[in-house]
Amino acid sequence: MKINCLICNEEKNIKFTDNYKFEVDYDLNYFGNLKIYSCESCDLSFVSPPPSIENLENFYKNIYRSNNRPHNHDYNSSENNYLDDRFLNYVLYLTTLLDFNKITDVFDFGAGIGDLGFLLKKKYPHLKLYCNENDKYSVKILEKRGYRNFRNISNIDKKFDLIISLHCIEHLTDLNPLYNLKKML
Repeated sequence: MKINCLICNEEKNIKFTDNYKFEVDYDLNYFGNLKIYSCESCDLSFVSPPPSIENLENFYKNIYRSNNRPHNHDYNSSENNYLDDRFLNYVLYLTTLLDFNKITDVFDFGAGIGDLGFLLKKKYPHLKLYCNENDKYSVKILEKRGYRNFRNISNIDKKFDLIISLHCIEHLTDLNPLYNLKKML
C-alpha cells in the first residue's frame, strides 16, 4: 500500500511506528485498526488508513466528551478546571509576552470547554471570547462562560487580536483551518 506524508507528500521515508492505542477500546468500532506512520523527511506522524470525515465529525460532536469518557472527567461536574496549575502557567507565560490591556478579541481554536480563555477573561474582564467548537457537551459551558461560538470556521469574517489553541491541532483532518487562522489575525 502506497502511503504519502500529509505535509511533504514524501513516500519513500514513511515508516510504520505502531498500532494506534485507543483510550477506550470501543472506539475501534468507529475507526477500525489504525496504524501510525512517521515521515522521516518532515517529522510528521499520522494514522493510516485515515478515518472518514463523517466518523470523525460524529465522534467529536457526540462521543468524545460524552459521559464516562476520558475527556469528560470532571468537565460537566466541575467548571473550576480553569484553576488547574497548567492553565495558570499558560496565563503566566502569555502575560509575560503580551500586553493584554491592548488585546480585546481572543479566538480560542478548538476551545473544548474554554478553560484557558475563561481564565484569561477572569484576569482581564474586558476580553471578548470567541471560538469554533462543535462538541455538544462543551457548547453549553462555553455559552455560560461568555464565548461566542462560530460553528464553521470558514464563515468567520472577523479579525482577532489573539488566537489561542491547546491540544487540538492533532485532531485536524487537514491543514486548511490553520490557514484560516492566519487570515483571522
